[in-house]
Amino acid sequence: MSRSRRSTARRVVGFGAALVLGVGAALVVAGPASAVVPFAGTPTAGWRVNGNTFAVKVVGNRVYVGGTFTQAIAPNGTTRPRANLAAFDVTTGALIEEFRADTNGSVRALVSDGSTVYAGGTFTTVSGVSRQRVAAVDAATGAVRPFVAQADSTVHALDLRAGRLFVGGSFGRVGGVVRPRLAAVNPTTGAVDAQFAPQPNNNVLAVRANPAGSVVYIAGDFTGVGPVGRGGLAALNGVTGAPIAPVFGDTYRPSLGLDMNEDGSRLFVAAGALGNQVQAYNPTTGVRLWRQRADGDVQAVAYHAGTVYFGFHESFEADTRLRMLAADATTGAIDPTFRPVFDLFWGVRAISASDAGLAAGGEFNWVSTVRAQGVVTWRGAGGGPGPQPPAVMLDANTSWRYLAGPSAAPAGWEQPGFADGAWPAGRPQLGYGDGDETTVVPFGPSAAAKWRTTYLRASFTLAARPASATLQLLVDDGAVVYLNGTELVRDNMPAGAVTYGTFAATNRSGTGENQFRTFAVDPARLAVGANTVAVEVHQDAANSSDLGFDARLS
Repeated sequence: MSRSRRSTARRVVGFGAALVLGVGAALVVAGPASAVVPFAGTPTAGWRVNGNTFAVKVVGNRVYVGGTFTQAIAPNGTTRPRANLAAFDVTTGALIEEFRADTNGSVRALVSDGSTVYAGGTFTTVSGVSRQRVAAVDAATGAVRPFVAQADSTVHALDLRAGRLFVGGSFGRVGGVVRPRLAAVNPTTGAVDAQFAPQPNNNVLAVRANPAGSVVYIAGDFTGVGPVGRGGLAALNGVTGAPIAPVFGDTYRPSLGLDMNEDGSRLFVAAGALGNQVQAYNPTTGVRLWRQRADGDVQAVAYHAGTVYFGFHESFEADTRLRMLAADATTGAIDPTFRPVFDLFWGVRAISASDAGLAAGGEFNWVSTVRAQGVVTWRGAGGGPGPQPPAVMLDANTSWRYLAGPSAAPAGWEQPGFADGAWPAGRPQLGYGDGDETTVVPFGPSAAAKWRTTYLRASFTLAARPASATLQLLVDDGAVVYLNGTELVRDNMPAGAVTYGTFAATNRSGTGENQFRTFAVDPARLAVGANTVAVEVHQDAANSSDLGFDARLS
């Protein structure tokens, strides 16, 4: 979806919650959460992928991940080829080595019955076998099943219920049969259900069958199903696909995701466009029960054990670090103990949860303090509330002032009171030469005569001193870090006095130049109130090909 207009209305609008209204007052909702997030607050430092994720599905102790990527990457930098589909342990984050089902195009939807994983997307082969945009593979090994249900365009949505696989997307035909944008097929053979023919007039982006009945719900960019008007959200007869009551109130186009609770009494909707909200509906009456509004499209929604997890882009209540939150399924109240922070704008596009763990996929490189490109998991915590995520002081959204030039920075540059307002600013990674920089800094007059040292400064504010603190530092080649004017850490630098002309102790290249190194920080060094971090990054030689810098403090 394109970037959405920032919403001016905030937070939850609920029905059945306590309302306080006054002259000129905004609508206020009371109602504490009754459910708690049953997952550890800190994400698992597991494997990641080298691209973006559009679908995740937790099955047992595994999470299946689909998107656009070519490799799975271990925390130590080890890689394994995996094209657009992979499986990981949801509690440890480790790659499931024996599962392999590479596709030649993106995977955008996943569903499973425990023994088989169904995938939908833009691909036309799986492990070299022809499968047009929808396929079934063995859940243990990834071996391609004999199931064949060829779709002639993208599959965006899948759901499996009562012996039928529901397939939604932008296609016109499935298995050669006219089925615009929505079909039901036999999950063993792929044969198209002859009775189910709803014909929505635009793309179907999500589908859910009621676990306690025969109704099927769809969400997308449509304005009608067959001859009947329905805007972005519709209930269908589970046998014929004909639209049925209710007509849902206050819907938005496109709606991007759906989920339901265990007994089918609540329907949860991820709304995009100007809706920018997660919504809870009574699926019998169509009445909206509550909503939570983000500042960008709500792109994913998943229900588990009394909690609704929702993912979005841009921000929430102007906090640009947030891309995923948890709400009480009954009241809509946000759980204050689950507030992971993300580093990239587009954020979370897919969520799945079970008692074993919680998984999210999307476009991000870091979640809180954990390197987690494309996919992140949280282990189950026995049904109790997890610990609070760590307070983040420096992260991927930190703005660093920097100075690169032929001579040293002015005296006192590392002190809190130094005036750095004239220095340019940028977000990490800062550097040059590798092509993975968010901010490119100048390097000097020529490739053979690079400037030896680059200076950087950032600041943050603490309401209270933490019990512990950790610095994670990525440096190519060496650095000295100062906190509030005094030296804190040396990384790959010689002992003794350091000047502008001092070279790093050794060269860093390959994997070593892209690794974060961890340093314990005495919390007594942190000040309540304003804090300043200053870093000087040194090359190992005058003709060094590249420079890199990033830092996390939590």
